[in-house]
Amino acid sequence: MGPKVIVRIPYLYLLFILIATCIFCTQAIGCTAAFLKHRNHHFLAANMDWPSGDGMIVVNKRGNIKSALTNPESGFTPARWKSRFGSVTLNQYAVDWPWAGMNESGLVGAGLMMRWAEFPEPAQQPSVFILQWLQYQLDNFSSVSAVVAHVSKIHIRPVSPENGVHFLFCDRSGDAAVIDIIDGKINVYQGESLPVRAMANDPYASSLVYLRRIKGFGGTLPISDSNLSNDRFARAADGVRKFSPRNFPEAIDTAFDVLDAVSVKSHPRIVTQWQVVFDLKKSQIYYRTKSDSTRRNIDMGKLDLSCSDSIRIREIVSEVEMHSAAAFENYSYERNRHHVEALFRRHPLKPTEYENRVDRIARYPETFMCDPERE
Repeated sequence: MGPKVIVRIPYLYLLFILIATCIFCTQAIGCTAAFLKHRNHHFLAANMDWPSGDGMIVVNKRGNIKSALTNPESGFTPARWKSRFGSVTLNQYAVDWPWAGMNESGLVGAGLMMRWAEFPEPAQQPSVFILQWLQYQLDNFSSVSAVVAHVSKIHIRPVSPENGVHFLFCDRSGDAAVIDIIDGKINVYQGESLPVRAMANDPYASSLVYLRRIKGFGGTLPISDSNLSNDRFARAADGVRKFSPRNFPEAIDTAFDVLDAVSVKSHPRIVTQWQVVFDLKKSQIYYRTKSDSTRRNIDMGKLDLSCSDSIRIREIVSEVEMHSAAAFENYSYERNRHHVEALFRRHPLKPTEYENRVDRIARYPETFMCDPERE
């Protein structure tokens, strides 16, 4: 067993952020992701399961100089960096806290809730809060190997001692990795240690142990249609194994079929709200929502990713079609605050505490400094 983590959480809001990225889920529900490969086409497909389908699509810009969002009283040293790559992300509650996204170099990642997390001891090195960590990777790196090489060089601040996120990354070369943070250390599964390119809400190693009991993967048990994490993992593994479309349009259809197979439909409170397929080769993002089954797509090649242009956002549930950059609006404090407030609506905070915390998170993008000449 690794060392116990010392968690410094001076404000209650860090506990409430369990809501984001499928963090606060019961044992039966969560999110699911799979990396699908066929010939020279690579796709990351992911479901976001949650009571609410509200959220934003964010166009994040290259050339922005950032300091990790950190409470000044926490004692942590925030990481500082300049975003090398622009990206498009799906965010539930705040700009720079993505659930999933893809950058212009074809690096794609998704963060899913993982129970029983146990984080490394706080270190002297600069830190990033775990819900911003995915954006940090998309800002800085173009490949899975680069993410893996850097993973131990920055301290990841947790949500709480026992609740965390693990990540599935993939890139245009076809490389993929699962990164778990458990037992006080960071575990990376890549290459031969990643025999199944999928992830649900249990640690990857224990999901593999369960999968070996399933027929077709070494065992005798049939694949279950339950909402339990390991059963969704098994269905995702089956989808990855059988993924063999005849052409590109069929590939997108089949990727959504895989997502349908692992979706949560029968839970009394949690259902699959978002389904997204990232096309790494063509830099296209396809998505649909529970409230609107129309499949929409975003062509990253048509977006201005320079920081000389404002961060762009749009509601993920919107009647506006997605055929051009005009579907996005300029970032505004008011729009970002609208989503940040969803974190605190049901929590009994004093008015001053509420305002300080909401305002700090909502105004965070205003701290970015654009350096377009050296993007």
